Amino acid sequence: MSMLEFEEYKGKLNTLKPALDDLQDALHLEEAKREIAELQEESAQDGFWNNVSHSQQVQQRIKQLQTKCEKYDKLCSSWDDLFTMCEMALEEDDASMLEELKAEYDTLSEKLEEMRLSTLLTGEYDSSNVILTKDEIKLGEPVTAGAVMVDGLGVGDVGSIVLRDRKHLAEDGLIIAVCTIEAGSGRVVSGPDIVSRGFVYVRESEALMDEARRLVNSTIEQCADENVREWSAIKLRVRDNLSRLLYNRTKRSPMILPIIMEV
Repeated sequence: MSMLEFEEYKGKLNTLKPALDDLQDALHLEEAKREIAELQEESAQDGFWNNVSHSQQVQQRIKQLQTKCEKYDKLCSSWDDLFTMCEMALEEDDASMLEELKAEYDTLSEKLEEMRLSTLLTGEYDSSNVILTKDEIKLGEPVTAGAVMVDGLGVGDVGSIVLRDRKHLAEDGLIIAVCTIEAGSGRVVSGPDIVSRGFVYVRESEALMDEARRLVNSTIEQCADENVREWSAIKLRVRDNLSRLLYNRTKRSPMILPIIMEV
């Protein structure tokens, strides 16, 4: 009797297979996989995170498509496992797996039906909110969903420039150039000192740090010779020259913060 039940469940699985195949077409899985690949390629581009709102929408869409594909793949894997179980039991005349087969078959059938019904509920307004009262049913206002940036006491208000700077710091680190100049002449009276955070280990890069100090000193002295007194212009020259030097030596572009004090 047990072996006949295995044959019966093998027939039931064969009956489920067309529904499983139809579900693949209804879910448009091939289109979903192509869209995932395109969106992942877009998210790998430089500057993708500069537009926070768009990047969150893209990541949310990728997650939605991946979840749909993964759910279907699990159904197919479950079908394959159960069919193999039936064949093994019949081949070895082993009835010990019958109870497990029954339970797993019921689970597969339920999940398949749930997923099939979900494909029928993907109309124009199915992602909208609905407000139900005793008198009416109406569409509600949109509700923000997906990833929301939380930054201390701020929620969702982290600007793209802030995120870009943090990404820059995380990838290449920070170099601070501190120098004191004489107010009248613009000449260097103290420093410059170079502080590295997340860029290089200073004790192992003393030659590079010495070269950076000399460059900052010569840049400021050159500004004094040319009678450049605007701090913004001096800082810009220091930043540009130092950035060029560090990139040539390390092929990295740390964030550079010049700090110039007058005495």
